[in-house]
Amino acid sequence: MKTLLSILSFLLIYATEVAAQANETTQAAPTIIKTIPDFGDCQADSSITQVIVEFDQDMSPGMSLTDCQHKPKLTGKPQWITKRKIAIPVQLNSNQLYQLAFNNARFSNFKNETGIALNPSLLIFKTREISDKKESFTSHQKANKLAFEEFSKFFPAQYAYADLRNMDWASKLSEHKSQLENSTTPLEFALNLYKLLSFSEDPHISIDVEGEKFTPYSRKDVTTNFNFDGVFKNLSNFSKTPKWTVVSGKYKGIAYINILSWANGQKEEIGQAIEKLKEFKDEANLIIDVRGNSGGNDSYASEFASCFVKNSVPYEMVKRFNPETKKFDQVQIRKLNPHAEGFYYPGNVYVLIGKMIMSSNESFVQMMKQGAKATTVGMSTYGSSGNPLPLVLSNKVTVNIPSWQAYTLDEKLIEGKGIKPDVELITSRNDFVNTDAVLEKVVEMINEKSKL
Repeated sequence: MKTLLSILSFLLIYATEVAAQANETTQAAPTIIKTIPDFGDCQADSSITQVIVEFDQDMSPGMSLTDCQHKPKLTGKPQWITKRKIAIPVQLNSNQLYQLAFNNARFSNFKNETGIALNPSLLIFKTREISDKKESFTSHQKANKLAFEEFSKFFPAQYAYADLRNMDWASKLSEHKSQLENSTTPLEFALNLYKLLSFSEDPHISIDVEGEKFTPYSRKDVTTNFNFDGVFKNLSNFSKTPKWTVVSGKYKGIAYINILSWANGQKEEIGQAIEKLKEFKDEANLIIDVRGNSGGNDSYASEFASCFVKNSVPYEMVKRFNPETKKFDQVQIRKLNPHAEGFYYPGNVYVLIGKMIMSSNESFVQMMKQGAKATTVGMSTYGSSGNPLPLVLSNKVTVNIPSWQAYTLDEKLIEGKGIKPDVELITSRNDFVNTDAVLEKVVEMINEKSKL
């Protein structure tokens, strides 16, 4: 328990510090402008003894090479060659995929001289196989050329948020065409596609190839608005599921359920959340906390939310691609149905929300806000929902692309904007040092209402 709570606390401190830095300056964060080997190089020389990374700004002396899959063996301490260039001594083997990660949510010592951190970045490359044959390259190039043609027919026409990014995708496709068609392997094709799709800034886009999964864009501006360490320590009748998916108890006498994930494989734990809800059925007020939940399986969210409605009610509108009109104009109103076993919680419900929330958890917020008429409190959600569907290309690369546009019932696009709470609380780091300002506000609201 202490380990998880300390991680949550560290994440809170880190995120609020980043937010503070952003408020103090308008200077852009540093970026990586060149590497040796290049990003996506699948014919890298395994005999090289150092990786070179160059930044666009003068950097401070610190560094954070963080843990990741396929990290190469370091043979010494990285050294700054200049204020903008660092050499990382490595030992490489032939025909192997490598990744180097620079900064993450916990460690961010790659900073410019004014203290602005590099956004978490990834270098991916593969060393060439000594026995590679030219004819195999030719075969791959034919498959990759066909794959590019297939991808171009699908993207951006059937990408749900193509227009939202204000990007000239035709020019981007033309710019990357030669690299993609001349890729010597499916992996190289996938990594070249990674570079193209990173311009989407969409965390729902991903690429699968040869058992590896790559996400071209990761959220970089998440500010947390919770102090779970303090909350969990002060819960009476504390209870948690084995994987920490659900934490529950009473906070200052008020029923409290925290659902940290709707991730696949957590069905049994979500079932335990419903059982806990049944224990609270006679409580006049209930707080549901999903501020640390970034989504997962939509069906798990709807199963839990179904306990708060007596009739089928609409909660969200989505628009899908229409092959006839070539537009996203096939409208579906999504509805929340009552619980299959007839259980219904009749009390007052308060849902705590914030910037960590996206994807299926945004749908859950809609279920509770629009369907169950719960009161939402906190900050707007992140704003990212896509229902990605796989596009399997001839070269066995699979691209997962968002297939719908999600809206509130009053037709406000969620992507890039999020869902506003009924009671908005703009908080800062100090609001979560010794307590949890959002939770305390809800307790205050409940106590005030009970006096009426």
